Amino acid sequence: MSIPGAASPEAAWQKGVRAAAGTDYETALRWLERAARLAPGDPRIALDLANIRLRAGRGGQIGRAAATFEALTSRFDVVEGWLGLLAARWLQGEHEAAAAALHELLRRHCVPADQGFAEVASAVAAAAGRPGWCGMDAGGLMHIAAVGPVAAFIDGAPISVSHLGKAPDGVIALCSGTEALLGSPLQPVALRRCVGVVETAGAALVGWASRPAAPSCVPELGLVDALGRRRKISMGDILPADADAPLTTRYRFRCPVAMLLELQPPFHVLGPDGRDIMGSPVDPSAEMAGPAIPAEYEGPANRTLPPRARLMVVVPVYRGLAETQACLHAALEALPPQAGLIVVDDASPEPELSAWLDDFRLRPNVTLIRQENNLGFPGAANAGLRAAQGCDVLLLNSDALLAPQALETLLEAAYSRPEIGSVTPFSNEATICSYPRREGGNAAPDFCATIALDALAAGANGNQTVEIPTAVGFCMLMRHDCIGRIGLFRPEIFAQGYGEEVDWCLRARHGGYRHVAAPGAYVAHVSGVSFGAAGRRAASRALNLRNNKMLMRLYPGYEKLIEAHAKADTLAASRRRLDEARFKAGREASAVLLISHHQGGGVARRVTSEMQQIRAAGARPILLFPAMMEGAQPHPTP
Repeated sequence: MSIPGAASPEAAWQKGVRAAAGTDYETALRWLERAARLAPGDPRIALDLANIRLRAGRGGQIGRAAATFEALTSRFDVVEGWLGLLAARWLQGEHEAAAAALHELLRRHCVPADQGFAEVASAVAAAAGRPGWCGMDAGGLMHIAAVGPVAAFIDGAPISVSHLGKAPDGVIALCSGTEALLGSPLQPVALRRCVGVVETAGAALVGWASRPAAPSCVPELGLVDALGRRRKISMGDILPADADAPLTTRYRFRCPVAMLLELQPPFHVLGPDGRDIMGSPVDPSAEMAGPAIPAEYEGPANRTLPPRARLMVVVPVYRGLAETQACLHAALEALPPQAGLIVVDDASPEPELSAWLDDFRLRPNVTLIRQENNLGFPGAANAGLRAAQGCDVLLLNSDALLAPQALETLLEAAYSRPEIGSVTPFSNEATICSYPRREGGNAAPDFCATIALDALAAGANGNQTVEIPTAVGFCMLMRHDCIGRIGLFRPEIFAQGYGEEVDWCLRARHGGYRHVAAPGAYVAHVSGVSFGAAGRRAASRALNLRNNKMLMRLYPGYEKLIEAHAKADTLAASRRRLDEARFKAGREASAVLLISHHQGGGVARRVTSEMQQIRAAGARPILLFPAMMEGAQPHPTP
């Protein structure tokens, strides 16, 4: 049966939802399939369609539903996806796969409030030959169901199960005999976590919050002032879906001026886990203090070259065990004599990472600073900068790979002129210092390829420097005299990060310092390790937008300054020399010449695929296409 009349994806979706509410699953299926064809990338439609296919339960619909649930959980990690995958695998008779879905559901999300869930969970565990299951509900109460005696451990230490009514902090492991229960180990702090963002709206505070592990539960937020006085924040309605978190339920909130006038800033907006949401702490008066200074203004150049100081590499750490290990091993190997490495553990939520840092701190020249609370990148960087007082500092992201020779190149650049305050290397992902595509989006090389690229960059560009309007925070060498005069980052304005290094660089620019790129150095950047979950990505993007607005207010003309730099493309000659060096270095490999137009589209995709295959075969692809004309779109290069 066909459905007459055209409909937008939204209209078809809503018709399908209404039909499903009336249990007319056949009609719901047709409308939702139509909506999915019109908007194949919309996960909200995909989730509803998968649920209807599961309820229809005929033909191959259950298998198709399972495939959709599996794809959704790999992208968004939402409880509805895991519940759907659990049900689909159970109906398919795949008991081990159903148990695996139940384990991920319980480990990552609070126990659903559905009264029938406990019975289903126990049946799934029994069918898979598992001794039972465990979880924590949205109120913090533990749920444990097992066929035999249960042993419990918190952070490795044994504890009586009777003491686990209200889930304590720490990692909770539960087992029966020698086998772990499904859902174990649990991390109650993560299950209670709240994500969101707060910003100023005049003299008031506004924002949104969500509990990823319990999306149907309205988050409980508290406002705490500088004197420790606390107020409860009233939550409002649900916001529309966000592009970065389309399946996340986000609740709006507002702290009116009347509430804030009774309190002392700065204000902390805390979730039920006691942690600041993004943008917190916030001080409306600090954000509005001080006159705005045009971004293009340059203070009289510093004319005194200071003596060289000891070097300290500062690496704030939060998430990503493998990336952090690679970063710190490379940084330690690159340290010159008398230099030191300061690692700041910004209250990492990953026990494995914190445990590894405890061992790493025992190495020579390594100092570990452990934050009690997560402060975000600016606060963690400031802790390292204070510990490195009087030293030159290489501020390095924990997902960067530093080639041994790159550090010396950056130091030489920093002391090549009196007015230089900071130095940034080339990288695959470094905004205005990206290479080979200057707009970024280049794949991160491994450590061996990073060393090779750095050597080629040094040979092509030597110790040259190119002035840039601002450093790039993933890897910036900050000279000691500039830090001493300009000060630290300003977390009271930029909170957990985004834009804090731009603010510091523009203050330095106004104070007589300049910022340069060192195209003779190359440092790899994996990028974005700290922000994983969809809700956190949405909050981080909102914080980024908020902080960008702050930069525009503090430094009028900042956007035009960056646009003028991009138009001038002062690093073009440096990129070209590195291109030529790479081309010459690859002469030993056989080459395949491809000729194409520069209009993009299907031809560009085919050429890109061909180039990848040629590289995989050990040859070197060379693409020839017409020079860019104004208004034409560039040909993508892998």
